[in-house]
Amino acid sequence: MTLVGKNLGAEQTKQARRTGRITGMVGLAAAVVLGGILYFGLAHLMTVFTDDPQVIAWGAKIALVFALVQVPKGVNIVYSGTLRGSAELTWLMWLAIATAIGYEIIGSWLLAIPLGFGLYGIWAIQGVDELTRLSLNYWRFNYKGWRKTRI
Repeated sequence: MTLVGKNLGAEQTKQARRTGRITGMVGLAAAVVLGGILYFGLAHLMTVFTDDPQVIAWGAKIALVFALVQVPKGVNIVYSGTLRGSAELTWLMWLAIATAIGYEIIGSWLLAIPLGFGLYGIWAIQGVDELTRLSLNYWRFNYKGWRKTRI
């Protein structure tokens, strides 16, 4: 965020874009590693908190969904940061409001209760939410209009 803002302030839009892309790749790599650690280590980590085999088995089943959600979430953090650094705060605010209402409130309720997916549905919709935010923020990052914003 800071480097993109600094580069835009210095009117180095190509460097700002390059910085955003590089940090996006670093974020992707870190998210994949973290997701792998969570997936393969969650069952062991759960034994710190409980010795109930049913809870551990249930948690291990949901670990894959949880680990997969970390990838778009991690990369989205990077791209939303680059957009913050370019003063795209209005875009980020409306996107957060829309996805929070659409996915985190309505979607979670719909998947968890009427459709009966429970916790799996809540984590699945969280993944869809993060993937949507990532896709739209990535699109916005590649849209050249944000680089014209005066900071």
